[in-house]
Amino acid sequence: MRLSVKELGFLLFFLPIFFLKMINKVASDRILVFVSLICLFVFAFFLLYKKIPQKSLFCIVVLAVYTFVLVMTSGKQGAFLSVVTIIALNNINNKKNIYKICFVVGIVALIVFMYTERVGYETIRYMNGEWITMVKRSNILYIAFMAVVSLFLLQRRKLKWIEIAVISLLGYVMYLYTGSRTGLLSFAVFVFMSTLTKIKFVYRLKLFKWACIMSPAICFIFSVITSYFYGKVPILNILDAYMQGRLTQGQKYINTYNLKLLGQRIFESTDPSNFWNLDCAYLDMLICYGVGFAFLWIVSSILVTKWLYASERYAEMALMVTYAIYGISETFLPNCFLNVSLFLYAEWIYTKLQNLQLMYNRPLITQLD
Repeated sequence: MRLSVKELGFLLFFLPIFFLKMINKVASDRILVFVSLICLFVFAFFLLYKKIPQKSLFCIVVLAVYTFVLVMTSGKQGAFLSVVTIIALNNINNKKNIYKICFVVGIVALIVFMYTERVGYETIRYMNGEWITMVKRSNILYIAFMAVVSLFLLQRRKLKWIEIAVISLLGYVMYLYTGSRTGLLSFAVFVFMSTLTKIKFVYRLKLFKWACIMSPAICFIFSVITSYFYGKVPILNILDAYMQGRLTQGQKYINTYNLKLLGQRIFESTDPSNFWNLDCAYLDMLICYGVGFAFLWIVSSILVTKWLYASERYAEMALMVTYAIYGISETFLPNCFLNVSLFLYAEWIYTKLQNLQLMYNRPLITQLD
């Protein structure tokens, strides 16, 4: 496998951080911070080799500056590093080599993570109308598994029936190992959507099409409304029990923090006597990253999903819907090292910028015609 200079530069930036995030190194971990700084330096060096068109450069610089400001206001680096990743993907049209290498590294990281999480812990969960004791491991482990599955899909763009069957079995085995109900639910959505998108009658239905395209907005509205009305609508108490108190926590944050355009730092604590944990990507975007970022995320997610649907890339569209639903109960969506569907955002951005560049360079007489 021969790698171009651009591919090599991307991998030298992306892979070390990707591996560390896949084995659950958090933002405050010194190793992750040190490695991220080195990777950013490597990225800056290889950026000199890139020839970025002026129109693309303007868009990229605006995004980079905006998300860097969010690092200062929110204290979170995920969105900024994701934008850097999108910049690093510029002028890499065929990403199959990147997907293959990331897939292999992802499998290794997943095995390492499974080993480090081999000792589970007992916890109480609400299931089938009653509280039960079960053995559980980190939810991030299932997210890492989902990232590996996503990289497998991105290499192919379509899944065969046998591949769907094997992936379904692996997904259930991973649930038995992790005990992650949110992971299993999201994965079930992925399998279900992947199955439906292979049936012509279904994917041609307008209701199905627009439900998929608008899924990011639907999940955002669902997250805000259920948290806001928790305690006022009885059925939400049951839903909160199934979601392990996520609605309770979401309401606490909604009532405590005012919404800001550029976001803000929020208090989080795992102390049982003062537990604060905003485990919802949409509320995290809205409150921590800010109203501006939440709006941009929802709009761009809708446009990417619509673009994939129009391009008849239904399996990848199913992946977008899966991650949209995953965001209801996890906060990793703006982090490209766990949410690898952001490769699709990069492809969409550069496709649109390329089309604009072609229109800009067309002769005037052609434009008039």
